[in-house]
Amino acid sequence: MGRGTVVTFGEGLIRFTPPGGTRMTEARSFTAHPGGAEANVAVGLASLGTHARWFSRLPGHAFASSLLHDLRATGVDTSTVLLGDGRLGTYYLEPGAGIRPSSVIYDREASAFSRLQVDHLTDATLDVVFQDATWFHTTGINLSIANAPVAAVQRMWDEAGRRGVKRSFDVNLRASLPEASALLERATPMLGEADVVLVAERDVCTWMGQPRASMEAILATLGDLAPHAVRIVTRGAGGATGVNVLGERTDVPALESLERGRIGRGDAFAAGVLHVLSQAPNPNDAVPRALRWGVACASYKSTLDGDLPRLDGDVIARLLEDGLAADVQR
Repeated sequence: MGRGTVVTFGEGLIRFTPPGGTRMTEARSFTAHPGGAEANVAVGLASLGTHARWFSRLPGHAFASSLLHDLRATGVDTSTVLLGDGRLGTYYLEPGAGIRPSSVIYDREASAFSRLQVDHLTDATLDVVFQDATWFHTTGINLSIANAPVAAVQRMWDEAGRRGVKRSFDVNLRASLPEASALLERATPMLGEADVVLVAERDVCTWMGQPRASMEAILATLGDLAPHAVRIVTRGAGGATGVNVLGERTDVPALESLERGRIGRGDAFAAGVLHVLSQAPNPNDAVPRALRWGVACASYKSTLDGDLPRLDGDVIARLLEDGLAADVQR
């Protein structure tokens, strides 16, 4: 496909986390981390050498400017980001320890991104956003937030397709988001048109109404939802599984992951996958290599604090050369 631009589209966030071992109810200070799923993917791609452009809508204040600064520092093109009314979305993470689980509180209502309207997406704006674009990536989070800008997300998706840009959709089901129950209905048209779908095993099981299911059943369900897509399922400690449009399945084992860098690990996986697929002459043939890169990038991100996956492509390439295998079933 060549080395074009990957456009990622979604809400930017700031995460606030109390000091280690401190409950949110007791915290008097928090550390701020920039992030947001699609911004994280753009950072991962840029750090691997793929040209990445992040498109979003932010308020025009200093805190939002600091988020843009952090993204630009990693090489992400943020020149097309719109500024407007609304606030900057935030979330609060209390890291777990031992028997105490982690907990997350989202505070994203009335954000500038949620107020994105189709009218904001003028032809002139879209011409700049999709300039030199060969790939478009978004996630189900944008369809699950309060007052989700569903029409604008659909407009971006349709425009990418109209321009002949490959499209990937990461389901990213977040059950605690206000409109998560509507995600499947809203995402179904996009899944049916996607070139690549990424999804966690647990999310498909949720849609199936089952606590667990065999990988064969999960892949069959995805095949019904996304019949034209490369379908990639992450399995946590079980690694990842991918199926191309010919039905050829690849399984890749997980690598060691640390708890400290858990946030953004899935986005690092997506960045590794898209880094390979977006440059492959035929993405359908590149699934085994893409899965290996995804697993290695997720493992590397787990060593880093913060949300942004500032990846080291040389280290990851050496890790892959040392023999991370892919079991390909034809």
